[in-house]
Amino acid sequence: MRIAPLLPLLFSLLLPLSGFGCAREEPAPRLPAAPDRDLAMQFRAALTAGYAALEADSLERALEHFALLDALVPEGALAEYHRACAYGRAGRVAEATEALRRAIAKGYADPDEAEADPDLAGVRAGADWLAIQGALRAGEERGRAALARALREFDSGVEPSFPSFDSLRSYYGELRRPAAYATMVHPRAVAARMRLEVLQRELAAIERFGREHPAASPYALLMERLRAQSLLPEIEGRPWTLGRHELVRTADEILARHADSIGAAAAALWKVRADWYGQLRGEVRDLPRAASDAVVDRLRGVANRYPGTPGGCEARLEALVIAAEHDAGDLARLRPLLHELEADCGLDPRSMPQYGYKVNELALRVKGAPDFQAVDIDGRP
Repeated sequence: MRIAPLLPLLFSLLLPLSGFGCAREEPAPRLPAAPDRDLAMQFRAALTAGYAALEADSLERALEHFALLDALVPEGALAEYHRACAYGRAGRVAEATEALRRAIAKGYADPDEAEADPDLAGVRAGADWLAIQGALRAGEERGRAALARALREFDSGVEPSFPSFDSLRSYYGELRRPAAYATMVHPRAVAARMRLEVLQRELAAIERFGREHPAASPYALLMERLRAQSLLPEIEGRPWTLGRHELVRTADEILARHADSIGAAAAALWKVRADWYGQLRGEVRDLPRAASDAVVDRLRGVANRYPGTPGGCEARLEALVIAAEHDAGDLARLRPLLHELEADCGLDPRSMPQYGYKVNELALRVKGAPDFQAVDIDGRP
């Protein structure tokens, strides 16, 4: 036996021990410039016009409108995704497949959207779908890893000083606008990194505020931190892991130091959400009944501990919505939840803008109109 061929193998085994062979994380792609409102509105207008053309069975006109998306955001992936949808709706599956591949190559990585989009049904039925699906899921995982790495390695530099929490919130609220516009023109992972960067800067500014204002209320500082951290699940999506443990630590600190405060209700609510959002990937109705029952019971526990507080009312509302999303026809289950919400917090839809119509619909159904369904101005449920 010759020894020489064994040397490369031996060297490869020793490399990891010496540190030279340690795998390194790939750097996240450089973020594009955040879009302004005008660009986002132009993008939306071209997109709307493109789908209107598809509704009128004019593929060529739709493709012309989608070409404008390339002109507005040359580095973006969404133009290719919408081209894939246009070709798919027209039955041109091969072209739809290629356009979707190009979208993935440019950073599109939303498997849930692609798996549910009716325009891509032909692509999903094709022989290439499993490979495309794998690429989408791999891209999604890379996006999540990039977010986690950004959270871990963030260097805020020097954030401005602020005389008050109001001025701090206003400043970072303005910075969040372009990052929010990014959700309209960039893939989800890119927009999420933009939004996370602003949030990290805000968290750094809150910490600096505490150092520069030693007389500031420790309770107010904790609540500001919790308020900012509560944006994390919206940034990452489901399941939520990004910064979840840090938020729970903040909530625990509030509960330990300020157990009887109004903010304790919000802290307790977010502890329940941290567990709930951490296990939820798809729709609530897809989970076992026992899982939704468990979180509803925990939310009711928060509301019972802090009745009538903003956090307690949010817990009541969320318990009702989760139960309804799991089984809107189970009026016997919904009735006590609705009565508890009404008794503690009232049913004024202005106090629950996100769920006002839904709660009114449930109230009417529980109180004697079981077939009632709220619709929007266009007649959609």
